Amino acid sequence: MHKPSVIMSVLLTVLIPVAILLLSSNLVLRMPLTYEFYFNDSQTLDEIDYSITVSDMGSAIGKYLSMPGSEDFQVYENNGKYKDTVFTTSEQTVMKKAKGFLFRQLLVVLGLLIVTILIYANTSRKGLRDLLRHESWIAMGVTVALMILQWVLVRHKNFRAMLYGTFIGSKLSKTSTLYIVFGGGKIYSTYLMFSTIAMIALLLLFVYVNYKYTKPDRIFYGRGF
Repeated sequence: MHKPSVIMSVLLTVLIPVAILLLSSNLVLRMPLTYEFYFNDSQTLDEIDYSITVSDMGSAIGKYLSMPGSEDFQVYENNGKYKDTVFTTSEQTVMKKAKGFLFRQLLVVLGLLIVTILIYANTSRKGLRDLLRHESWIAMGVTVALMILQWVLVRHKNFRAMLYGTFIGSKLSKTSTLYIVFGGGKIYSTYLMFSTIAMIALLLLFVYVNYKYTKPDRIFYGRGF
């Protein structure tokens, strides 16, 4: 009787982990804290010919990647009465493509979340809470597997180069300010750390919500039962 609902609910074991992975990635890449932590840890801002504070650079990057709009990315260095631009046109192109990628990724995440919520609500409405409880355990395991897989893949330079070539594509000189600021891609270590924390937080949120909706009803109350 509930066969269609059961079949659709199986998708949750994949949709939930993928949504958690993509959402955590999107959030981390938009957070100024990610970049500020990396700049403090790596001291890459000391290697460029501009006097820009960690908070100013991190805030500028996070704000640009998070805010809608088509304006070019730029950071300014105070030079007396004037303000000197830090990034070139080619560097602005890279940031624009990164912003576009994050926007498209966010659309995918929102689509996944909508489909997931609809399937979850339908399965719950059909009274298949035991099924949801079992599938949540599978989804949790798949999420942990994706977390580990991300660590393994992102740590490989060739994989990172493939991702960059696919979603950004614009090459930067090793002497360019943006290349130096991001440590030639070494910021991946900070990304992995923050992404893992975000994935764990989202996973725990899912576990809590799922428990509240699927826990067995208590029939007896009071002492002696």
